[in-house]
Amino acid sequence: MGSTPDEKGVLTMDGWPGGINNRIRETEQSAMRDGLTIPSSQFLREALNVDLTAEGHPLRRKGATNLETGFSHSLWVSEKLGVFCIVKEGVLYFSPEADTSLAYDSIAVNRFLTVSYADLNNSIYWSNGSDMGEFHLPTRTIRNWGIPVGPQPLNAGVASHDTTGKICASELQRLVAITYVDQYGIEGGASELTIVGADATEVVIPGPFPPNVIEAKAYVADTNSETLYYIGSVFGAGSVAIPPDCSAAGIGAVLKNASLKPPLPGQLVAHYRGRILIARNQTVYFSEPLNPHLTQPSRGIFLFPEYVTLLEPAENGVYVGHKQGVVFLEFDNPYEVRQRPVSNYAPVENTAARMPGQRLGQAVDELPVWWSADGVLMVGLPGGQLTELTRDRLAVPSYAAGAVSLREREGMVHIVSSLRSSDGVNNMSATDTVVATVRTNNIVLNQ
Repeated sequence: MGSTPDEKGVLTMDGWPGGINNRIRETEQSAMRDGLTIPSSQFLREALNVDLTAEGHPLRRKGATNLETGFSHSLWVSEKLGVFCIVKEGVLYFSPEADTSLAYDSIAVNRFLTVSYADLNNSIYWSNGSDMGEFHLPTRTIRNWGIPVGPQPLNAGVASHDTTGKICASELQRLVAITYVDQYGIEGGASELTIVGADATEVVIPGPFPPNVIEAKAYVADTNSETLYYIGSVFGAGSVAIPPDCSAAGIGAVLKNASLKPPLPGQLVAHYRGRILIARNQTVYFSEPLNPHLTQPSRGIFLFPEYVTLLEPAENGVYVGHKQGVVFLEFDNPYEVRQRPVSNYAPVENTAARMPGQRLGQAVDELPVWWSADGVLMVGLPGGQLTELTRDRLAVPSYAAGAVSLREREGMVHIVSSLRSSDGVNNMSATDTVVATVRTNNIVLNQ
């Protein structure tokens, strides 16, 4: 029968201040961490359902509560707007908290496609590569993201000469364009410019209007001018009279939406300096400044060699990742961009998340983090500099997709990851190696 050891026989330890490290071999004596040498005895190789405090003391984890059942994904929270977003059983919910029965609004989406989100001003813009939309917090409603381009007017220009060969007035030209406006007063891109004769007296606007469009605006230029002015609107098929001098005092605003189009759905969306960025397959589009409903696809694009799987802004640029690695787009003006490769390792799809900069030792509001294909948790610092959080600390297998979030508890800050392998199994794990020599009767058996 055993006996209780006295105090001299009890082994005491002051925690594991080195945290988890499953890469260090049992025969190694120390490891470098932030410039400090930590004895291997102060690292913990494996822990189950416990957290380690900053001093390395184990603390039992709290249990989980099942709030709702059902196939759910694409969980995201806008702390700025206080809105909780989730796809559950093929329905996208926008709610003040995790209880979807309290949702402000909801919409049916593809149940299998992951939704990406970005907030700007009082709205959340979302897309899953097939569908897209805007959730407007002040009205607590889901709206269309983007307004259809206006229709071509029905007018046709006529150029002619009289029998003496003199130029007729109708040979002089005027430009006409139409824009649509939705029920919230948002104006879309203009139609292709149409040429009418200088003697045209009206702009004929066809119908019917697309869903959610309630108004069509007509813009006309003076004779042989390229500046178009607003001359009037119709709220159904009809016509607008053309004044003889569109630039005269009291005539409407100059057309600014020429050559602009509504955005198209993409697999990723992000907000950077007043613009919404959209990754659509191998291309990244950006919206007009402070107007997410308009893009200029003929110029406002970045092209990449592979399908984009990472789109994360930093302080002065944007990290973009694909199968060939990660690049940093550094710019203030998106038409003047400096592109630099920063990593040869592809990001693991859907593992990007935003973390408070102060938690990572940076004096910025947020920083992007993501898992890379070589099993390292990366941080994208301002200026296109990367730092590795798990190199030489954890060894993890290769994964196809996953998710990352921030967890805070009793002064502890954790980056929590869930990773899925290419066969669809969610078996997030860590591996290590041990070098051992087997001896019997002083003979080495495993040489």
